[in-house]
This record gives sequence, structure tokens and C-alpha cells, in this order.
Amino acid sequence: MNKKSLTMALLGGALLFGGAHGLEGPASAGADDGLISQAAPPLVLGAGGAITEIAGYKTANANGTVSAMPAVAPAEVSPVGTSGSIKLERVNGISLSDDVNAIVKRKGEPKSIRKDEFFGDTKILEYPDCRVAVGEYGVEYVEVTPDHKQINLDGKPVANNLQALEKTLGEPYWVAEDGLVYTHDSQALKLFVDPNSGQLKSVHFFSSVTE
Repeated sequence: MNKKSLTMALLGGALLFGGAHGLEGPASAGADDGLISQAAPPLVLGAGGAITEIAGYKTANANGTVSAMPAVAPAEVSPVGTSGSIKLERVNGISLSDDVNAIVKRKGEPKSIRKDEFFGDTKILEYPDCRVAVGEYGVEYVEVTPDHKQINLDGKPVANNLQALEKTLGEPYWVAEDGLVYTHDSQALKLFVDPNSGQLKSVHFFSSVTE
């Protein structure tokens, strides 16, 4: 494994379980306001591995999963999509296996292309609906910020807010202190949440496994 591969593997883990240096993400949670953005304490396991209590979050039990609905939720709900129906194959038309040529063929020429400030061989493509980082082995991440009112998940348009995304994606794989993580096979989608407002700060689509 070369130096960059090792670093990207570490970044992938940081995205899954916390913030990542060089990628936009909220700071640690603040006051105990009951929002989904509140930092989660260590999980308490009961019989059969069930999670018995997580302060500031609703919980599920029998299968040991977490129901991460916020105590205070944004008002808008997307009517599109059903819980758990997304396989995380594409975000805004981008697959993690795409290269620059495939992306340009699908989305057209980007508004701009620049080099990543940390990895010079990674190109950052700026599109009206997202930012795409492309490296030697394909897409490293896709970022969608809340100023885009809609996000496309596997061809399904969804309102780009926390409540609509939670409804479409179902229960998260992991509740991190700075957001919610969803996975399917080797793909991961993280919803970064503002610790003060409980509102969506950004969405990152990336590989959960970096070789």
C-alpha cells in the first residue's frame, strides 16, 4: 500500500466515524439540545446485543440497530423514495467507479477543475449540483451542500434536508458524533449535521473500503 492509499484509507475511516481533515464537516456537538447532531455517548448493550439507552436519541432493540430520528426535525419531507430502498450506486449521477472521462460524458464539462491541496494527483471537479474528487482509481468522494435543494440518489430525486434523507435512506449503519452514516456494500453516504441547529451541513458519498 503506497502512502496515498494508506492516507485515503485513514480518511475513509474518519469519514465513517468522525470528521475528516480536508473535507467539510461540523465541529463536535455542543449543549444537550436533544438534536440528532448531539454527540452520541458510548453505546450501552443489553441482552442479545440490543442497544438499551443512547442519550439524546431514540433507540431500537431486538436487532441492535439505532433509530436515529432527531427530536427536532426540519419541516420539509420528500415524497420520493421509501425507507431502505437506496443501494448507494450513484449520487447526482456519479458512481465511485467513474473516471474523469465518464463523468464528463454523463454530466458535461465541469465549471472548473483544480488540484486537491493535499493530493496533487487528485482532481476536484466543480459542477452546479456537486463537487467531485477524482483520483487515480476513480471517484474519491462526491460532496453535496445544502444550498442545493435537491439531491439525486440512484436516480431518485430527494429533497436535500435531513428529514427527507432519513426517510428515504432508513436507519443509519452508524450514528457518529458529527452525523449519520449509511452503507451498502463498499459504498458509504454520510450526512454531516450542524451541532447547533441540527440541520444538514453537507452530504459525502465515498468508498468505505480503500485499498
